[in-house]
Amino acid sequence: MIEAVLTEATAAGQGTVTERCDFSRAVLCNGLGQYEEALVAARAAVDYHPRMYLSAWAAVELLKAAIRAGRTAVAEDALHHVLEATVHLPNDAAQGIVARSRALMTTGERADGLYRDAIERLGRSLLRAMSSIVGARRGARWPRRAQSPALA
Repeated sequence: MIEAVLTEATAAGQGTVTERCDFSRAVLCNGLGQYEEALVAARAAVDYHPRMYLSAWAAVELLKAAIRAGRTAVAEDALHHVLEATVHLPNDAAQGIVARSRALMTTGERADGLYRDAIERLGRSLLRAMSSIVGARRGARWPRRAQSPALA
């Protein structure tokens, strides 16, 4: 479906729709473990309108994909984009996303503390459903991430 919409939107010059398609593909590919594909799609969504709302969400997906694909420099750039987008947002939703994003970039006790902070903050926000996802991902991914100091 993403391909069909993308083809039509590209032909019609509807850039915002293509941006949403790229973001959707990044989410889907991250969920399927296709991190290189997610990385390409997320990068396209981030680059479309770097200062717009969807770009920050795409940066979160880019960070996830880059970490999982072992692309540390791309992950660092994505984290910078997330931090830039949330610097003036002191609410729990934004700061929960920041904590989770920072947790992806580190290991050990620091990562554990950041994941806990993310779960707590997201649990108090309108994004509370994400807190259970972060908790589940943290538990499922923790042993593998803890053994990966190159990504710290």
